[in-house]
Amino acid sequence: MSGLPQPRADWALFLDFDGSIVEIAPTPGAVRVPESLAPLLRALRAALGGAVAIVTGRPVAEIDGFLGDAVPAVAGLHGLERRGADGALVRPPAPGEGFRPPPAPGGPVAPGPTGGKGAGQTK
Repeated sequence: MSGLPQPRADWALFLDFDGSIVEIAPTPGAVRVPESLAPLLRALRAALGGAVAIVTGRPVAEIDGFLGDAVPAVAGLHGLERRGADGALVRPPAPGEGFRPPPAPGGPVAPGPTGGKGAGQTK
């Protein structure tokens, strides 16, 4: 084996934050981000046509606090919240809103916050 392959322009990088691009710290708040990291991530984004994303167990807002705008695409909370390169943030429903899957075509309404009744159904 001759080492790592040469980077290609059609690659995408998904980089873990804690323990991969920054050292593991004794507590989450004690992490130290090297000054060189944000410029390096920007250079990677430029080389890969923007195809760089951070994947982390931390909230997206915490990554923004550490990296600024160096990498817009972030999957936070292990994918529960996600922000695409376009800046659109996807989050789960707020507590109390609940999740109700869409009804199957022609089938019964799935149980949800309305007790199994869809919108406008009373029986």
